[in-house]
Amino acid sequence: MADLQQEKGLVLDFLNNIDKAENKLLAETISKYTSDDFHMRCTHPFNELKGADNVANDLWIPIKNSFKPIQRRMDIFYAGTNLIDNHSSKWVVNMGHLLGIFNNPFLGIVPTRKAVMLWYCEFYRVENNKITEGAFFLDILKFMQQLQLPIIPESTGMVGFNPGPMTHDGLYFNKQPEEEGQKTLDLMMRMANRLVGGGMKTTVPDLEKDWHKDMIWWG
Repeated sequence: MADLQQEKGLVLDFLNNIDKAENKLLAETISKYTSDDFHMRCTHPFNELKGADNVANDLWIPIKNSFKPIQRRMDIFYAGTNLIDNHSSKWVVNMGHLLGIFNNPFLGIVPTRKAVMLWYCEFYRVENNKITEGAFFLDILKFMQQLQLPIIPESTGMVGFNPGPMTHDGLYFNKQPEEEGQKTLDLMMRMANRLVGGGMKTTVPDLEKDWHKDMIWWG
């Protein structure tokens, strides 16, 4: 398994500088860390964005303008290679909440002047010390549920933030033991493979092969 500390450091610097950059410097900040053909796939209505200017103007500036002040509350940070392309590409992932005061309209929604949490997840591919592509998920429906907008059906469960790891240790900024990462990946793939196909079984004895007895599903 590759040592991904350089990739993690690059993406962490990228995120930190996006968070603190003034709007007029956002495109320049993004271009400093990204390749010429950098592009992102984002939640609708942001969709696919190509180049630092579009990512700055169509994604981050609207978010920063609508929710200010805004803070990144990161729960998960790690890096790995992509199983889908036979581990040929390197990716850095972070997940958490953007906590901000909803002071200006966002996607046509009237501001409440109150704190809201935007659940997000980001994936960034790194090649030759540049970020070449990314994916950005922003849970807009959960944001709308917080505002109790009538177009969203009433939830059958709790409406709030997605909790991070129970042990509060999901931020892997430092190098991690390779064998532990492989064990985790093997377990996740084993669990996923049991839940697909015609032979899928979801009885308690079957699920206990992969899940701890006090596991709580949040999703």
